[in-house]
Amino acid sequence: MSDHIKLNVWERNNIPALEFCSLSRSAELLNCKIDDLIHFAQIGIIELCLELNGFEAALLMMRKGGDFKDWENKYPPSVSNYSNKSALSYFIPKADFDSDFIDGESHAHPKQIYHNENKPNIKSPMLLLSGLWSICILSPTSSLYKELKVYGEAKLLAYDIAFKEANMPFTNAAFGSNEWVILAISPYEDFSSMKGGLSPSKKELIGTLKVDDIYLTRYQIEKLDNGIGKELPSYVNGGVSNIEGIRRVHGNVEVSATKREAVYKAAIYWLLNDPESCNGKRGKLTIDAWADKIVSERNNPRTRVELGKDKIKECLSSSKAGKF
Repeated sequence: MSDHIKLNVWERNNIPALEFCSLSRSAELLNCKIDDLIHFAQIGIIELCLELNGFEAALLMMRKGGDFKDWENKYPPSVSNYSNKSALSYFIPKADFDSDFIDGESHAHPKQIYHNENKPNIKSPMLLLSGLWSICILSPTSSLYKELKVYGEAKLLAYDIAFKEANMPFTNAAFGSNEWVILAISPYEDFSSMKGGLSPSKKELIGTLKVDDIYLTRYQIEKLDNGIGKELPSYVNGGVSNIEGIRRVHGNVEVSATKREAVYKAAIYWLLNDPESCNGKRGKLTIDAWADKIVSERNNPRTRVELGKDKIKECLSSSKAGKF
């Protein structure tokens, strides 16, 4: 073999490829320090994974346009594991299998359990996570990486982290695709999908994360091995989307949806309670007159809206066309 041919990390260590291994073993294979690997995770080059076994979590994000009926159709309650895009990450929808039995047989379908069941704006399907799931830092003030470097362990706080499918790039593009982005968080008091975390006084401890609990997948190891001596995409150079960027995009989507919903409610209210005010000069309903009525009553407690007339007209046109 020629001297200039570079052996890959598995060949150099005389072993077949490992699908995943501990952080300390990864450092041995790559001939680097554990602190180096934590640093690479901190700046977004690689992701750190935990091995979970039935960890209870609430779905934090779904694909754009998704709803819970779509979710249950794709992943109906089951006692068997599902996987979405990563073969290393599994989950079971948490469900209520209790039902009345007739002649010893159940005649009811299991029911998906939701966190905040009675709060439609923030309710979320509950999941049981198993296999490898990567750690996503939600809070910009998290000290997780620093604690791991200094103390060799760190506190896992419910408001601080979420779990994402292993090896799956978490990007705006992925969020906007036709597939779900599986991101889940440990449920806690005042949990609200992608709207920020808790105040420090309400932190809830999931557990203590030790360096020995952390895994790297084959994909992450080979990414580092292939990048030796190179600058790899990271948060620092803008090559990787961080969670805060995704949160802002999703937050904007939610805010826009809320504002549109307010327009639809106002439109229905005035159509039912003062239909003549929504008519144009010829006595028939027009988008322009309808929008004028909504704008003129925008500060009415029952029909409060924030959007301007042009946006309101867009909403009304979409609603008439059946494109809510």
